[in-house]
Amino acid sequence: QECKVEYLQKVLVKAIMALPETHFLLCMYQIPEKYHKHEDIAPICDLAQLLEFAKFRQFWADYKANKHAYSLNIVVGFVREVRRFILSVVTITYNCINKSDLAELVDMEVDSAELAAVIKDHGWSEDGPRVVLRRLADISNKS
Repeated sequence: QECKVEYLQKVLVKAIMALPETHFLLCMYQIPEKYHKHEDIAPICDLAQLLEFAKFRQFWADYKANKHAYSLNIVVGFVREVRRFILSVVTITYNCINKSDLAELVDMEVDSAELAAVIKDHGWSEDGPRVVLRRLADISNKS
């Protein structure tokens, strides 16, 4: 049974964009195993695994070094959706984080307007070199 690899790429990229949903895993179960190690599919699988294991710094390094990066951008909004997923993980994991670490996790410049917009849009605040995601009072009110 043959299929067009470019269609598989698009489906898998869309599935990555839906993280934390399990679409990627479900798609992989549907794809014949002979395609799992295909030179145009394996890098997508590797990047998805890095995201699922929260290895965000390594994800960005591999994404930038990937000679198949064009295949990841075949679906508009890929980077935006990856950042959305990473920010959702950061939100549930941290009360505060160094701004430089946050910038690195989402692959933005520390002093960029883009990162400032992310901080503002999430209702976070800056306290010197740190970004405060949740105040202790907010946490104790929820318990």
